[in-house]
Amino acid sequence: MTIRHPPDAAHEQAPLFLVHALRASPEGEEELVWFFTEAELAIAIPSNFGRVVDMALSGGKRSAPGADPTADDRAEALHAAETIRRRLESLSDGDVGTIVALYTPDIWPPAFESYFGELAGLVARSRTALRELADAKRRGDATTSSVAQWLADRIARGDEAGLDALRVEAERARGVALRAYDRARGRGPSVVPEQR
Repeated sequence: MTIRHPPDAAHEQAPLFLVHALRASPEGEEELVWFFTEAELAIAIPSNFGRVVDMALSGGKRSAPGADPTADDRAEALHAAETIRRRLESLSDGDVGTIVALYTPDIWPPAFESYFGELAGLVARSRTALRELADAKRRGDATTSSVAQWLADRIARGDEAGLDALRVEAERARGVALRAYDRARGRGPSVVPEQR
């Protein structure tokens, strides 16, 4: 027998999103940061010219032994990157877009980056923000085509109406996408190669 309690004000609140539910697992976070910021360099075949320049800048001293990645290191990095890429390809386009926006490094206007922090890339590509910017341009309230610059200008003027809603929307999208990535990766250890 199921007992149903009558609704009251305490049960009619908006759903609670826990902060820990909005983050990837530590292993997932490590994989995504590495994939978007370090994988390409770890896979690349080093140029002989780089060694020559390093020697010239160091007064003719050779790099420390083991400083250059070996073919095995690059193969391990390539395997890790392919594993992460396959996991990303198994996600919905929306979740992949969210992850790309979160982890791809970019340069933002200082006020925008300060206000939105790690969510800046996601807010800058948000459909809601793009739609609001288009509406502002139609009204003549905006002249830029950059969401980040438009929002930075608003922040500088103290016009922060609706910005918290963009943050909440970005936090929810981040939570959904990172949970999807964690489901795709499972519970195993990170595939990021260890530094040697």
